[in-house]
Amino acid sequence: MINQIEPWITNKEISMVSDCIKSTFVTEGNYTDLFEKSVQNLHKTKHQPVAYANATSALYASLKVLEIEPGQEVIIPSLTFTATANAVIMAGGVPVCIDINKSFSMVRDDLLSAISSKTFAIMPTHLYGHMEDVREIKKICKKNKIYLIEDASQGVSVNNKNIYAGTIGDIGVLSFYGNKLFTSAQGAMVISNSIRLLNKLKKFKNHGRAKKGTFWHETIGFNFCISDLHSALGYSQILRANEIKSKKHHIFKIYEANLKQHDNFYLDKLSGEDPSYWFISAFCHKAEDLEMYLRKNNVETRRAFPILKDQPCYRNFGGIKFYSHTNAKKIYKTYLSLPSSANIKEMDIIYICKLINKFYHD
Repeated sequence: MINQIEPWITNKEISMVSDCIKSTFVTEGNYTDLFEKSVQNLHKTKHQPVAYANATSALYASLKVLEIEPGQEVIIPSLTFTATANAVIMAGGVPVCIDINKSFSMVRDDLLSAISSKTFAIMPTHLYGHMEDVREIKKICKKNKIYLIEDASQGVSVNNKNIYAGTIGDIGVLSFYGNKLFTSAQGAMVISNSIRLLNKLKKFKNHGRAKKGTFWHETIGFNFCISDLHSALGYSQILRANEIKSKKHHIFKIYEANLKQHDNFYLDKLSGEDPSYWFISAFCHKAEDLEMYLRKNNVETRRAFPILKDQPCYRNFGGIKFYSHTNAKKIYKTYLSLPSSANIKEMDIIYICKLINKFYHD
């Protein structure tokens, strides 16, 4: 089976993680500091980010340190991973799901219409290498005196004219889960231009205390700390950022060169001078049939996220609102991510292209 995605781990990563283990200092320490600084350099942030155990806990913490109150609403896209909505629910808020367009950006008319006196924040997501126009959303937030939280879980290295995902909002969250462009297995970074918020986030993840080693806690907090084991892996991956990112772009070019032009299948080509092809994906007719056909031929693919309204976990749950989802539903039905691992063999890509060409031209 040709996997849809897997991390590209080399001896460099193995050596650094091994060094961390041999040091016996495996909780947050030097490697976490290096990991945070490397992300600061990668995304050109004003301040050093704060590492978290995962993006879900980081989104939850972001809402809590901004002091969301029970029942306040957070506007999110209708098509996203459930963690976006669940973080809001966990924080006591109500997700309000609105429609998106083909570049996975929130439909502006729906966004403006969904804002009410209950709105606490807007939480756009940067999906599949696309970047929301967060500068425009920031203006909307300022006008309505609400917060902007960027769910940039898929946005590592994603940028538009050198403005990086996660850096415009009051808070932004990046994920380094195992299937991301660069991985720490589990882990996330929280970005903010506010030192005050970053200090609150540091306390919040450390049981409400500024430093470890004391049993006096200034505020209520939880344990959302990462480990140096995870950070060593994440740091070593970012040291190879240019190599990994260039390889992903090369993979896209191989797909592009070998797939025949067809009205019913076209690659989702990212805009900008520095595209970040975390996944290589396509809009296609009969996506479900193509998925099954490729699987029968030992090729794993991945569909887009189902719209949140269709998720079984929300069917009898009253704490979420579904405002609009017409375009999102169409995207789910037509979007398919192809094998995109940085270490995929060129011969495997050509094989996949031949299968797709055969499916649409026979």
